[in-house]
Amino acid sequence: MTKNSVIILTVTLVLVWLVILTAMDSVSKAPIAVGGIILGWYLHKMSLKFNKAD
Repeated sequence: MTKNSVIILTVTLVLVWLVILTAMDSVSKAPIAVGGIILGWYLHKMSLKFNKAD
């Protein structure tokens, strides 16, 4: 994976999360937001590993 593809992937996922958040009821927003943050952090860690491999 190149750095650009990782950035595009991350931005796409963030946009998807925002769409899901707006579609959901406010009650279920908190766990989804937390899940999104954890997923984003994990992807960030993985992208760092990919960048080191390159």
